[in-house]
Amino acid sequence: MNFKHKNYFYYYNNKKNTTFIKRSKQIIIILFIIMAIIISNIYKLQIINFKYYSNLAINNYTRLVPSIPHRGIIYDRNKIPLVINQNYYYLVVKPNKFNKIKKIANILKEKFLLSNNKINNLIKIYKKKIEKNIIIKKYLNSKDLIEYFRNKIIFKNIFLKINSYRYYPYKEILSHITGYVTKDKNTDNYIGQNGIEKYYENILHGKNGIKKIILNSQGTVMYSTNIKTPRIGKNIYLTIDINIQKFIYKLIKNNQVAIIVTNPHNGEILSLISTPGYDPNIFIQKISNKQYNKIIQNPYKPLINKTIQEIYPPASTIKPYIGLAALQENIINTKHIIFDPGWWKLPKSKKIFYDWKTLGHGLINIKKSIEESSDTFYYNIAYNMGIKKIIKWIKKFGYGQKTNIDLPNEHPGIIPNNKLLKNNWYIGNTILIGIGQGHLSVTPMQMNKALIILINNGFFIEPHLLKKIENKKNIKFKNQNLNNIKQIYLKIIKKSMYGVACKKNGTAYKNFLNTKYKIAIKSGTAQIISLQKNYFLKNKNSIFKDHTLMNAFLPYKKPNFAISIVLDHGGNGPRIGYIMRKITDFLYKNQEIIFQKKK
Repeated sequence: MNFKHKNYFYYYNNKKNTTFIKRSKQIIIILFIIMAIIISNIYKLQIINFKYYSNLAINNYTRLVPSIPHRGIIYDRNKIPLVINQNYYYLVVKPNKFNKIKKIANILKEKFLLSNNKINNLIKIYKKKIEKNIIIKKYLNSKDLIEYFRNKIIFKNIFLKINSYRYYPYKEILSHITGYVTKDKNTDNYIGQNGIEKYYENILHGKNGIKKIILNSQGTVMYSTNIKTPRIGKNIYLTIDINIQKFIYKLIKNNQVAIIVTNPHNGEILSLISTPGYDPNIFIQKISNKQYNKIIQNPYKPLINKTIQEIYPPASTIKPYIGLAALQENIINTKHIIFDPGWWKLPKSKKIFYDWKTLGHGLINIKKSIEESSDTFYYNIAYNMGIKKIIKWIKKFGYGQKTNIDLPNEHPGIIPNNKLLKNNWYIGNTILIGIGQGHLSVTPMQMNKALIILINNGFFIEPHLLKKIENKKNIKFKNQNLNNIKQIYLKIIKKSMYGVACKKNGTAYKNFLNTKYKIAIKSGTAQIISLQKNYFLKNKNSIFKDHTLMNAFLPYKKPNFAISIVLDHGGNGPRIGYIMRKITDFLYKNQEIIFQKKK
């Protein structure tokens, strides 16, 4: 009995030990697995994925942001700055740092004259607990800076920052040359939107750098360092003479006019003006809808560069080229004379085309036809020459195609195309082309290019505004030469244009009395509507008034200046002859200063 009792306890204790050992083994295995998983993950974190998680950690307190370069400066031909980069101060605030935001907001409103919208926006951001800096005022003036430093103890979490912006000191005077820039929302870069700023964007912009900024746990920038230094944009020098530009602008600023002054020897544009202009500076800051609507609703279209984007009938300014073409094509000769009674009748038709001079010009040859601007003489030439030969010759002088000036959005002008000639063309249309009316429209820049080709006896260099890029070799512009034009005919045409200004029967003689220089001129009047039928409308509404045009070059024997003017609907101020005389007097008087070489 005692033996059996002992065996039972022995069996019980042995079974209990076995269970304990079994469970201990299971626990050890589980712990081992857990430890293996932990060690495996630690290995992955610390060894395999170290670089990945290290970068994530770094990105929590560092940011890589673009470093914006300064744009290149734009100078005139005499190294006078036309467009610059101007520094400005602005205030930045972190609203969640304030306990009494309304009190601080009211102080800011009082000290810096902030709008209610700005203050309400500041309070909204504070309530949302957004941890970001917001700009409360840009372009601080001296009074704002004094207020900031005087109250710096109150403004512990308001910071003064410095930045730069594009500034156009000459405003409307150069608006259609320089254009303007706007800030890209995504990159914070200034991007050229018009004019030289757009055409030479790649040169002026430079290249972005990369900046690393270090943040603290609240997201405030502690310090920054450049990883890649931005490359500043290149400075450029224009062919423009700002003194000529200012003189002409002052003369015509209240008019609607396009004026171009070029050097015919090399295609350099000395002055280019389109009025009305606009102030490019308003596009640098955020332009209001009211400001923008005021500009685009202006009936005189200040955003349009009339010199290259507006088209006009060339009117009588085309007669020298039609006359030259007629001589070259043997339609007439140097002795050709017709009688001008003040009208011309289309053969085999009852249709009559009238001259601007009611009683006509009497007996007239090529020279007198340009001096007195006879319409009848050119009706006859157009009829005998035919439209195809006319088109061939006006294209030689650059009409119907872009001049390739270094400005964006140039209009190619309008000349009759093949489709029009085949389907809807009548002989009467050809007659009107002969006097620069009808289905023919040109830009003032095309007028000036045609004049340069005539001055240079067929040779020309493309008109351009860029003179030099800093630290770059001289720039070459495309040139061309019209061959096989007889010099004797060119001489006759230019002599006839001289007669327009310098002979008593010339249409511009009264405007150029007693000049110290000899000059060649050709003027024109482009009709918008018929004079006889719409006299009342023309006198009551400026949009029905004729355009007036004028080409000139001087000095006559060795021209240094080619000038083209278009007075939009006749303008609201002085007449075109008066404007041209003022400009030519100024240019002649200052030509030595204009062309002196600057070191």
